[in-house]
Amino acid sequence: MNKIKATINLRSEETASSYQQGVPLPLWRILLDLFPEYYNGKIHSLVFEFDNENEFYGMLLNLSQLGLDVPYDRASQSLFSAQLTRSYSESDIKSAPLLSPYCVLPVADGGYDQDGNFAIIRNITKRAWGSMGGFLTNVLCCRDEVREKLENSGLKQLKFREMAVIFPEKLPKNHQPIYQLTSDLILPPSSNWLFDNKGHVWKASDPVQRFPHGCLPLERWHIYPEYHYREIDLKIVPEFDFALTHERIGSQEPCRHDFVCSQRFREVLKELKLPTKFSPIRVDSTTWKGGIDGCVHPSYTFAGRTDGPFTLE
Repeated sequence: MNKIKATINLRSEETASSYQQGVPLPLWRILLDLFPEYYNGKIHSLVFEFDNENEFYGMLLNLSQLGLDVPYDRASQSLFSAQLTRSYSESDIKSAPLLSPYCVLPVADGGYDQDGNFAIIRNITKRAWGSMGGFLTNVLCCRDEVREKLENSGLKQLKFREMAVIFPEKLPKNHQPIYQLTSDLILPPSSNWLFDNKGHVWKASDPVQRFPHGCLPLERWHIYPEYHYREIDLKIVPEFDFALTHERIGSQEPCRHDFVCSQRFREVLKELKLPTKFSPIRVDSTTWKGGIDGCVHPSYTFAGRTDGPFTLE
């Protein structure tokens, strides 16, 4: 079973940062009197830490009853920072119907070319397998020796794209091509709500074409949300070992499709001794009430609208 770490971080309006509003001073003094054991003088914050969701949501309710403006979820944080994070056991990973792959060993530092495709920028290593590093740890890439092994493994829907180099004059001698793992198969929309840095909330099926303030999957307060898919939607999808999400994800444009893989993909990488990490993706046979099939999100940007395409200002 996955483990939960939950945190709530409050600051007064006197010490608030540019990205986090502060708690009004009268309420801040009340909170200090009630929760002195949670005060961290080094960062001038009240820091609540829990190891289960019930205590976390219980504290949010308590803070709301004391007069704090508690947002519904991460899409509309205001006076404080709160988050849930999961850690997974090996059995959690092995039992998941689908997986999100990522790797913390960079082959090179990556970015985007003028067409919005992943490209190599600098710091090219000698690794034959890894990721683009930095904020692109889920962009898996390899060199010819690994590509050939993966091609011979019979993984379904897995494709390879040779990556462009932004500054070819800085290439090391005897540079070998680096290939991104990708796919031509795009999955149906997930059941997650989506949100951006401005607090807009929408569905993947809404006709939104560009995301100037980003596009991120939402799962209440989880900083690393799990994708959820309806089982019935995936029944019409061809069998695959590697595919792309319908959603284009990122903190700003260019946003990009995320990656979904099978247990067979994980097993092949393990057999080839290619170090890779995974997080579970959920396939729901019943209604997942935490997403678009549950209650309408209170900040749903396009509620009641049937026109389109929509824009996010």
